[in-house]
Amino acid sequence: MAKNKPQPILGHLSELKTRLIKIALLFLIVFGLCYLISDHLFLWLADPLNKSLKDIGIENPTLVYTHLAEAFLTYIKVSFFAALMITFPFLEVQAWLFLKPGLHKTEQKFTFMIFVMAPVFFILGAVLAYYYVFPLTWKFLVGFSIPQSQNISIHLMTKMEDYLDLATKLMFAFGLCFQLPLILIILAKLGVVSVDALIQSRKFVVVGIFIIAAFLTPPDVISQIALAIPLLLLYELSIIIIKKLTKK
Repeated sequence: MAKNKPQPILGHLSELKTRLIKIALLFLIVFGLCYLISDHLFLWLADPLNKSLKDIGIENPTLVYTHLAEAFLTYIKVSFFAALMITFPFLEVQAWLFLKPGLHKTEQKFTFMIFVMAPVFFILGAVLAYYYVFPLTWKFLVGFSIPQSQNISIHLMTKMEDYLDLATKLMFAFGLCFQLPLILIILAKLGVVSVDALIQSRKFVVVGIFIIAAFLTPPDVISQIALAIPLLLLYELSIIIIKKLTKK
């Protein structure tokens, strides 16, 4: 099927500008709404740490801030993070609508599938981090606290900013790494990789995944393994999907 009639470059730039303005306006609105409930969002994000601290006998867990602007900046960051997560699907819709006129029908189907699955896989990765990795990692890390013994005790006093940075880093790391199947499918569609190449490279990929997991997670074995194992499973899933696409 022939492509749609080309538009002048100025028309494309004008359309792109309009779509970017729509994205920016929606983001600002969502950001403002998220800031109104930023304290609740932060408490929700800190809930796994709260439960881990209570499990070791700390009845009233506390997060602290050490300079006047830290709490305010933390709420700004958590609002930005939440707004980014919420508006990301809308950004992808705008990108799809911008690219669609220049694609063939078969290209439109493939591109639409990628745009739909990208946020789905990202959210799956972030959800896995929050509900599975956070409890395991925080339980391991807070386990180094020592109750009072011979007038000496070691207790965790986490800063709000530090906790938010670590939590969002983990959620983003899992969300981005869960894009692996989509990246491999795109490369296979472009002819850059093949099923045989992916199978032959499996042992190198295993080593590479554990190295990447070590860089993206805190310096503990629990979170590294928790990221590496799903990535290995996603790699195998990618091979199965590419096999089916290749047959078609």
